[in-house]
Amino acid sequence: MKVRTKSSLHDRVLDEQMYQCLKPNSLYSVVEIDDEYFRVIDEAGEPILYPKALFTVVDPRIPDDWIREDGTDGTYYINPPGLGGCGFYEDLFDGVASPIQTFRQFVCENIRYFDGDANAALIEEIFLDPLFSAEQFLRIINARAKKLAQNLVL
Repeated sequence: MKVRTKSSLHDRVLDEQMYQCLKPNSLYSVVEIDDEYFRVIDEAGEPILYPKALFTVVDPRIPDDWIREDGTDGTYYINPPGLGGCGFYEDLFDGVASPIQTFRQFVCENIRYFDGDANAALIEEIFLDPLFSAEQFLRIINARAKKLAQNLVL
């Protein structure tokens, strides 16, 4: 599935502080879908959940091998095989080696899926460079998490 960020939302330009790792009118590949959010690899190269309202779907196709899990309360999650599931992304951001390796492998095996994205060059640099370590990947993620936390503090 491919989505494009909207240039404005609710008569406002996309909030440059809260959504600073998204560019207006840019194409992103979705790596997870749930009932409220799309997880895309943003401009920082991170797989982050963003509200669906920020995007317009430009290619609704979901790969046949993706797995859908339905909750009893109407929630749902759609993920590539091996990604997602309870705690996967939390473990990824906490630096657990197995999810990091699984996610990197997914990106490397599916790099063509990301062709045309605004962030494709960054994705390729981060995930295909054999010298790019899991520690460097985690530093990017942790720096982004700190920056987001600072933006949420009033």
